[in-house]
Amino acid sequence: MLNHLASQPGASALVGDDDATPELLKAKLFDARLEAKTLRGRVAALENRLSASTVALTEEEHAVSSGGASLHVDFSNTVMALKLILERINAEFEVIQVDFEKEEIRDLAAPVGRQVIVSGQRARAFLQAYRTLLEQEGKLGRKA
Repeated sequence: MLNHLASQPGASALVGDDDATPELLKAKLFDARLEAKTLRGRVAALENRLSASTVALTEEEHAVSSGGASLHVDFSNTVMALKLILERINAEFEVIQVDFEKEEIRDLAAPVGRQVIVSGQRARAFLQAYRTLLEQEGKLGRKA
């Protein structure tokens, strides 16, 4: 039976080292070396991908510092400015309501049916950035 297993691909793993013939032990050694070589190749590929990602992130950070991403900085500043405006307007009582679930910003002082100021796609980018800002400041629970 051991000779039969020795001749089957992958079957060498089913036989314990103490019960294996020298031929089967050689097959197990060959399998182990082959697996190690495959794993080294995968590790090298992952290291290359990680290295490429790190280079891409470094280049992205350089672009931000060199002004290449000024639109991102401008957007962040706009979100911060609008956040401060909302806080000032809502200082006494809530006049402008931000609903992250419905993706709406509403004017609670307006007549019912005309309260939505902005919603959907037009509001989405601001609401995502505003939510992140509030989460970072600890003023809103983190999303799951």
